[in-house]
Amino acid sequence: MDIGVDIGLVYHIDDAHQFWAELEDTLRLPDRCSLSQLDGRLRLYISLCSTYHENYLPTQLQLEHACCMLLDSELFAFHSERMSHLLLEDAVANTNPHAQLVLHKTLLLFGRGHQSFLRSQKKWAPLIPILMDHVLVTIDFTTIEGTGMPIEARLMTLAVGILYEVCRVQKFDIAGLRIFSDSFLDTLFDLVEETREVADETLNYSLIKLILALNEQFMVAALPADKAAEKSAGSSKTRNRVLQALVARSGASKTFAENIIFMLNRADSTNEEDLCMQLLALKILYLLFTTSGTAEFFYTNDLCVLVDVFLRELSNLPDESESLRHTYLRVFHPLLTNTQLKDVPYKRAQIVHTLRCLVDHSNIRDISPTTRRLVQRCLGAEWANVVQQDRRGSGDSLGSPTSPSSMSSFASSIPVPHVQTTKSMLAPPGGGLKRDKSLRSSASASDLKSAAAPAKHALSVPPSPHLRVASPPHNGSMVSLVAATTTTTKPPPPGHGLPKLGLGVRHPQRGVSLGEVADSLHEFKMADAISLDSDSSGSPTPGELAPPAVRQRTTSSPYRPAPPPPVGHRRKAPAPPVPKTGNGHTITTIARTRPRAPTVSS
Repeated sequence: MDIGVDIGLVYHIDDAHQFWAELEDTLRLPDRCSLSQLDGRLRLYISLCSTYHENYLPTQLQLEHACCMLLDSELFAFHSERMSHLLLEDAVANTNPHAQLVLHKTLLLFGRGHQSFLRSQKKWAPLIPILMDHVLVTIDFTTIEGTGMPIEARLMTLAVGILYEVCRVQKFDIAGLRIFSDSFLDTLFDLVEETREVADETLNYSLIKLILALNEQFMVAALPADKAAEKSAGSSKTRNRVLQALVARSGASKTFAENIIFMLNRADSTNEEDLCMQLLALKILYLLFTTSGTAEFFYTNDLCVLVDVFLRELSNLPDESESLRHTYLRVFHPLLTNTQLKDVPYKRAQIVHTLRCLVDHSNIRDISPTTRRLVQRCLGAEWANVVQQDRRGSGDSLGSPTSPSSMSSFASSIPVPHVQTTKSMLAPPGGGLKRDKSLRSSASASDLKSAAAPAKHALSVPPSPHLRVASPPHNGSMVSLVAATTTTTKPPPPGHGLPKLGLGVRHPQRGVSLGEVADSLHEFKMADAISLDSDSSGSPTPGELAPPAVRQRTTSSPYRPAPPPPVGHRRKAPAPPVPKTGNGHTITTIARTRPRAPTVSS
């Protein structure tokens, strides 16, 4: 393919390797280069890119790489002011859409890196109407498949991006904002709805950001210069044509409402561009929530998602983003009091907890008066007073829903079944007084008497599954409580096994006679030695009355038993020495443990 440029050069490029090589050669400047030669190199580079962009720069990434090569070259390193002015002139004068595509992309990238270049209204005034014409071009977005977009749509995306950067940096007055007519604002909202299903979301988000920037311009321009002008001027909302367009389009901007929340949810507060977008979005939300005609602009489900975003950002924003936190708090109050959420109790306890966390612990950290004032405004609303009164009435603190105080109140509200226990239920089989270590070391006289009563009284109380019977563990036969109650035993002789205090002497601490204790112990021993046969007679046999074999009582321990000691392998002792006589001499030798083989004589 041959191309001709104004400087009289003709290029014929066959492949991508040759294309990128020609671009690099174009950016190599000679040692002594005049200003006209510099201008010629810039225009030659733009001409090469615009001619072959469909073949070798089909994607946004490749086009951006080619433009970045130009901005990183010696042309902009040493002559950036002259080159940027030349780009603006060519963008206004050149009507070739392919050349405009490269020029607009280069201007957009250079303006993002040099905001001072965007602040000059005098330089950008001739280009703004051309950019608006690219936005007003009619495009059928339903025919766009995948990420492949026609050049008109690509020009529209770049034009919207440049207009957003200009409106974000510059400050327009009322006269300067007249260029953005009502029909142009309606077209922006229509394009947001039309590009809803486009795979490439860049154009849709760029349109929304442009609307947010224009809303900021109308808000600032409507502010009065002094108090006298404030009295003579009307409300700033009535002069905000972006807000008026939203009121007129009530119910017809569903995508705009949804994508604002989506962009806030996906924004990164550490990114400068996302931070600016968040501030712009919160400002238009504040206007929508404080205007009577647009207070219910969003659906209830979208408002719930917005509350979740607010709670997350208020909790996660660092101390360096205090201005952004204040903006969230300013919008939070009308969001909860003027919208449908005033009648929908969505996460109100968590909202109160999050707001209180912003002003708690003032003794260990600094809390600005603005933060405290904005939080008190939110907590002073009617819905917040109801939540706090309910939680005070329930005895819960205004802390976290999962705080220890809240969990303790929840645990105390769980009903626990009442079990009435008696000493007969805790006594061992036979009604004895042997108790486990878990019982009290001392008892009153009434407790000991009830424990020493016959076992038939214990059977009248059904055992509870929640209690563990404190009986001594054993490995012998099961003891029948029925046998213990029906068997009559001979009482022990007086004074058997008792100290010298006497049977009638009361214990000074327990208030029970030692004779009663001895009787109870004797009944326990006799009942433990009796077991009934399985026949229906119920009378014990003489063999059953015989004393049982010695039982090994086991004690439960939470520790693992010690391993047995290792069996020592003792070395065998050597054999004793045996004296022998040879040739009149006594020789001491060691006897062999194994006999020597017999010697056969020849």
